[in-house]
Amino acid sequence: MKIEFAPLNIPLRRRLQTAAVLQWVFSFLALAQVCLAAFVLLALSDWWILALLYAGWLWLDWDTPSSGGRRSRWVRSWTVWEQFRDYFPITLLKTVDLDPKKNYIFGFHPHGVLVAGGFGNFCTEATGFCRLFPGLTSHLLMLPFWFRVPVFRDYIISKSSLSYLVSRPEGGNVAVIAVGGAPEALDARPGVLNRKGFIKLALKHGAQLVPVFSFGENELFDLMENPSGSPLRRLQVRLSLQLLNESFSIINVQGERVVVGADFNGHVGEGNRGNEEVMGRFGVKERNLEGQMVVDFTKRMEMAVVNTYLQKREEHRVTYKSGGRSTQVDYILCRQGHLREVSDCKVVVGESVARQHRMVV
Repeated sequence: MKIEFAPLNIPLRRRLQTAAVLQWVFSFLALAQVCLAAFVLLALSDWWILALLYAGWLWLDWDTPSSGGRRSRWVRSWTVWEQFRDYFPITLLKTVDLDPKKNYIFGFHPHGVLVAGGFGNFCTEATGFCRLFPGLTSHLLMLPFWFRVPVFRDYIISKSSLSYLVSRPEGGNVAVIAVGGAPEALDARPGVLNRKGFIKLALKHGAQLVPVFSFGENELFDLMENPSGSPLRRLQVRLSLQLLNESFSIINVQGERVVVGADFNGHVGEGNRGNEEVMGRFGVKERNLEGQMVVDFTKRMEMAVVNTYLQKREEHRVTYKSGGRSTQVDYILCRQGHLREVSDCKVVVGESVARQHRMVV
């Protein structure tokens, strides 16, 4: 897979969002291994007594994950989770009030590759879960294996067991299950929606069942082709489901592609001084008030005016002609981080899609 570097003109805010997601991916895929290695190295060093003391603590605290865990409001409210939320972005939409005196099982679907929506909504306060559902406490359930890894378990120990949560007589607990679990991560592609086992779990434990749909979860990553029976699929199954009961997917970070094309009825003009992050130097004529509104809009949405980044003859930049007047009012916008994927953008001379307006591709 080819490595592509981000353009230098990406705003600092977007870089911070990317860094927040990077640390989350690291904690999901590698932090446990790093913690285990650090513990082993500590046990073999001159500071072995610290490893021994921690091992004693681990023995005393072994059952905590299955009996409620330890929640940290401070960790859930870190600013880094807001940057994480804004990268995608993630939004939690409430459709009904829930009685805080009852226990619930949220069937989160689809699982996706890294359960980004489940983490952002239910493991942090970035999307305002406690504000939207006062009196309820959310717990995203994880595989028991991860609670056996030294140090790492103390970072994720706010997660609890399903049976403990839904059996509490005082109510107010929400157990979030990523439906399909590890096996589904190997098929996290658009259109995969067929899982029903979580309904049986809700009936078994007498909890209220709440379906949660994470729109766009399967579109976050582009998996390498791994059809059932292929060598790659057999390797993934052997490594993940037989050894660790966790999924190993080979992915290309894809994300959502947002493209806006319209008649904005404004002139963004030539030059881009002070607005380098949202437009190039190759507009047409001078900017007017409506054009400034287009520039302000692209800044707020962290987008860019694609037409203006590519040097073209004027006939390939002018989108509107009428009565001897020619200007540029039709634009194509894309995310600033996706500009590097654009190879060309121009007016098709001689073609039009509406009276006086020329086609931009």
